[in-house]
Amino acid sequence: MLVGDIVGALSLTFDDLYGEMTVAQLVRLAEWCAGVKKVLSLVERDATKAVADMVPRDNRVVEWTDNQGTFRTEVRFKSVRTKVDKEGLYSAVKKNGRVVDEATGEMTLDNELVVKLIERAFRFEPRWTEIKELGIDPDEYCQTRYEPQVETVQVDAENNNQHTQTGDNQ
Repeated sequence: MLVGDIVGALSLTFDDLYGEMTVAQLVRLAEWCAGVKKVLSLVERDATKAVADMVPRDNRVVEWTDNQGTFRTEVRFKSVRTKVDKEGLYSAVKKNGRVVDEATGEMTLDNELVVKLIERAFRFEPRWTEIKELGIDPDEYCQTRYEPQVETVQVDAENNNQHTQTGDNQ
Protein backbone atom coordinates (compact mmCIF):
# COMPACT_ATOMS: atom_id res chain seq x y z
CA MET A 1 0.00 0.00 0.00
CA LEU A 2 1.39 3.42 -0.96
CA VAL A 3 1.58 6.32 1.47
CA GLY A 4 -1.05 8.20 -0.57
CA ASP A 5 -3.45 5.27 -0.21
CA ILE A 6 -2.88 5.21 3.55
CA VAL A 7 -3.49 8.96 3.84
CA GLY A 8 -6.65 8.63 1.76
CA ALA A 9 -7.90 5.76 3.93
CA LEU A 10 -7.16 7.73 7.11
CA SER A 11 -8.98 10.74 5.69
CA LEU A 12 -12.09 8.69 4.94
CA THR A 13 -11.96 7.09 8.38
CA PHE A 14 -11.51 10.46 10.06
CA ASP A 15 -14.42 11.96 8.11
CA ASP A 16 -16.62 9.11 9.34
CA LEU A 17 -15.52 9.60 12.98
CA TYR A 18 -15.34 13.40 13.04
CA GLY A 19 -18.88 13.91 14.31
CA GLU A 20 -18.37 11.34 17.07
CA MET A 21 -15.12 12.73 18.48
CA THR A 22 -14.94 15.01 21.52
CA VAL A 23 -12.93 18.24 21.71
CA ALA A 24 -10.41 16.44 23.92
CA GLN A 25 -9.99 13.64 21.38
CA LEU A 26 -9.59 16.10 18.52
CA VAL A 27 -7.02 18.17 20.48
CA ARG A 28 -5.02 15.03 21.30
CA LEU A 29 -5.22 13.93 17.66
CA ALA A 30 -3.96 17.33 16.49
CA GLU A 31 -1.12 17.23 19.06
CA TRP A 32 -0.16 13.73 17.95
CA CYS A 33 -0.16 14.80 14.30
CA ALA A 34 2.05 17.81 15.12
CA GLY A 35 4.53 15.46 16.81
CA VAL A 36 4.48 13.03 13.89
CA LYS A 37 5.01 15.93 11.48
CA LYS A 38 8.15 16.97 13.39
CA VAL A 39 9.50 13.42 13.45
CA LEU A 40 8.78 12.92 9.75
CA SER A 41 10.54 16.20 8.98
CA LEU A 42 13.66 14.94 10.77
CA VAL A 43 13.45 11.57 8.99
CA GLU A 44 13.11 13.33 5.63
CA ARG A 45 16.12 15.56 6.40
CA ASP A 46 18.27 12.58 7.40
CA ALA A 47 17.17 10.50 4.39
CA THR A 48 17.97 13.40 2.05
CA LYS A 49 21.42 13.79 3.60
CA ALA A 50 22.01 10.04 3.28
CA VAL A 51 21.06 10.14 -0.43
CA ALA A 52 23.44 13.07 -0.98
CA ASP A 53 26.22 11.09 0.70
CA MET A 54 25.53 7.97 -1.40
CA VAL A 55 25.38 9.63 -4.81
CA PRO A 56 28.78 9.82 -6.53
CA ARG A 57 30.34 13.24 -6.10
CA ASP A 58 31.67 13.40 -9.66
CA ASN A 59 28.31 13.77 -11.42
CA ARG A 60 25.71 13.86 -8.62
CA VAL A 61 23.35 11.61 -10.61
CA VAL A 62 22.40 8.00 -9.96
CA GLU A 63 19.91 5.70 -11.64
CA TRP A 64 18.04 3.08 -9.63
CA THR A 65 15.22 0.61 -10.07
CA ASP A 66 12.54 -0.72 -7.80
CA ASN A 67 9.18 -2.42 -8.32
CA GLN A 68 7.68 0.87 -9.60
CA GLY A 69 10.22 1.46 -12.36
CA THR A 70 13.59 2.98 -13.14
CA PHE A 71 14.41 6.41 -11.79
CA ARG A 72 17.16 9.00 -12.08
CA THR A 73 18.01 10.95 -8.94
CA GLU A 74 20.10 14.10 -9.10
CA VAL A 75 21.47 15.78 -6.01
CA ARG A 76 21.60 19.56 -5.97
CA PHE A 77 22.53 21.89 -3.16
CA LYS A 78 20.67 25.02 -2.17
CA SER A 79 22.10 27.90 -0.19
CA VAL A 80 20.86 28.23 3.36
CA ARG A 81 22.05 31.48 4.85
CA THR A 82 21.72 32.17 8.55
CA LYS A 83 22.90 34.88 10.95
CA VAL A 84 22.60 37.51 8.24
CA ASP A 85 24.12 40.89 9.07
CA LYS A 86 21.16 42.82 7.68
CA GLU A 87 22.52 46.23 8.62
CA GLY A 88 25.89 45.50 7.01
CA LEU A 89 24.24 44.12 3.90
CA TYR A 90 21.90 47.12 3.75
CA SER A 91 24.89 49.47 3.99
CA ALA A 92 26.74 47.59 1.25
CA VAL A 93 23.74 47.90 -1.10
CA LYS A 94 23.25 51.55 -0.12
CA LYS A 95 26.88 52.32 -1.13
CA ASN A 96 25.92 51.48 -4.71
CA GLY A 97 23.61 54.50 -4.62
CA ARG A 98 26.53 56.93 -4.53
CA VAL A 99 26.90 59.18 -7.50
CA VAL A 100 29.33 61.92 -8.41
CA ASP A 101 27.80 65.38 -8.36
CA GLU A 102 28.96 66.73 -11.74
CA ALA A 103 28.92 70.31 -10.53
CA THR A 104 31.09 69.80 -7.45
CA GLY A 105 32.79 66.45 -8.10
CA GLU A 106 31.58 65.37 -4.66
CA MET A 107 30.25 61.87 -3.94
CA THR A 108 26.63 62.04 -2.81
CA LEU A 109 23.81 59.58 -2.23
CA ASP A 110 21.08 59.54 -4.84
CA ASN A 111 18.15 58.75 -2.56
CA GLU A 112 15.90 57.72 -5.44
CA LEU A 113 18.57 55.30 -6.68
CA VAL A 114 19.10 53.96 -3.14
CA VAL A 115 15.38 53.20 -2.82
CA LYS A 116 15.40 51.40 -6.20
CA LEU A 117 18.48 49.37 -5.19
CA ILE A 118 17.00 48.41 -1.81
CA GLU A 119 13.72 47.38 -3.44
CA ARG A 120 15.66 45.31 -5.97
CA ALA A 121 17.98 43.64 -3.45
CA PHE A 122 15.62 42.96 -0.54
CA ARG A 123 12.26 41.26 -0.24
CA PHE A 124 9.78 43.43 1.53
CA GLU A 125 7.10 41.52 3.38
CA PRO A 126 4.20 43.55 4.69
CA ARG A 127 4.21 44.02 8.44
CA TRP A 128 0.48 43.75 9.05
CA THR A 129 0.41 45.08 12.62
CA GLU A 130 2.33 48.21 11.64
CA ILE A 131 0.08 48.67 8.60
CA LYS A 132 -3.00 48.50 10.86
CA GLU A 133 -1.38 51.02 13.24
CA LEU A 134 -1.04 53.41 10.29
CA GLY A 135 -4.82 53.23 9.90
CA ILE A 136 -4.65 51.14 6.73
CA ASP A 137 -7.01 48.20 6.36
CA PRO A 138 -4.78 45.34 5.15
CA ASP A 139 -7.78 43.41 3.82
CA GLU A 140 -8.12 46.07 1.08
CA TYR A 141 -4.73 45.00 -0.27
CA CYS A 142 -4.77 41.24 0.06
CA GLN A 143 -6.94 38.18 0.26
CA THR A 144 -7.23 36.95 3.84
CA ARG A 145 -7.92 33.41 4.91
CA TYR A 146 -8.31 32.43 8.54
CA GLU A 147 -6.90 29.12 9.70
CA PRO A 148 -7.57 27.77 13.15
CA GLN A 149 -4.76 27.61 15.63
CA VAL A 150 -5.57 25.87 18.89
CA GLU A 151 -3.67 26.39 22.13
CA THR A 152 -4.35 24.05 25.02
CA VAL A 153 -3.26 24.83 28.57
CA GLN A 154 -3.37 22.32 31.39
CA VAL A 155 -5.26 24.00 34.20
CA ASP A 156 -4.81 21.69 37.18
CA ALA A 157 -2.57 23.03 39.97
CA GLU A 158 0.38 20.66 39.51
CA ASN A 159 1.05 21.12 35.80
CA ASN A 160 -0.25 24.58 34.97
CA ASN A 161 2.72 25.44 32.76
CA GLN A 162 2.15 22.84 30.05
CA HIS A 163 1.09 24.37 26.74
CA THR A 164 0.49 22.74 23.41
CA GLN A 165 -0.27 24.39 20.12
CA THR A 166 -1.62 23.03 16.89
CA GLY A 167 -1.98 24.63 13.49
CA ASP A 168 0.43 25.72 10.79
CA ASN A 169 1.63 28.82 12.67
CA GLN A 170 3.39 26.99 15.49
